Amino acid sequence: MAARLTTAEREEVAIGPARHDAMRAIARRLGRACSTVSREVKLNSLHPHAVRFDRPEMAYRAGQAERVSTGRRPRPRPGRLAQPGLLRTEVLTRLAQRTGEPRPRNSPSS
Repeated sequence: MAARLTTAEREEVAIGPARHDAMRAIARRLGRACSTVSREVKLNSLHPHAVRFDRPEMAYRAGQAERVSTGRRPRPRPGRLAQPGLLRTEVLTRLAQRTGEPRPRNSPSS
């Protein structure tokens, strides 16, 4: 999965439709797939046909897109091995056997 668009890339995406640039031209400048750019514009425009009908007041806004995108990001969660449980215990036990070192003290005992 590709990284999300940066703030600078979103600014460039906002400028493109205002200059009547094609999505492919914007994508080429950013070095991104055309589908990424068009999806960004579609998800974050105030109206889906704002660019086509030359209504800039309803078009894509980079600042608003950044705020909305931040809200869509998944919640951070701890990794599977960071949580106590059977998987962590098994992995630590097998690593200790492989390296010949004793099990760490902070590992939970199940």
